Amino acid sequence: MTVEDAIDIEKPQELVYAIVRDLERAPEWQGSLESVDVHAGTEVRRVAGMRHEATFLIVEDDAPRRLSITSEGGPVNARATFDLEPH
Repeated sequence: MTVEDAIDIEKPQELVYAIVRDLERAPEWQGSLESVDVHAGTEVRRVAGMRHEATFLIVEDDAPRRLSITSEGGPVNARATFDLEPH
């Protein structure tokens, strides 16, 4: 399954990229994400009321336009890609 969403953020592309790339702060803006340990490459999410730990890997890091991450070991394997374009 593929889920896509788009939003307009009236801030410089570099600033938005820096926020997205600061993975340990991602729980501040991702509702299901409880914690991220960048050094261990792990994340904890709450899905359907249950906590799941998964490993993640950054597979593409092209500042300030794209960040792509895979996550494996939770209830589903996922890939999140953030494509950023100047507005």
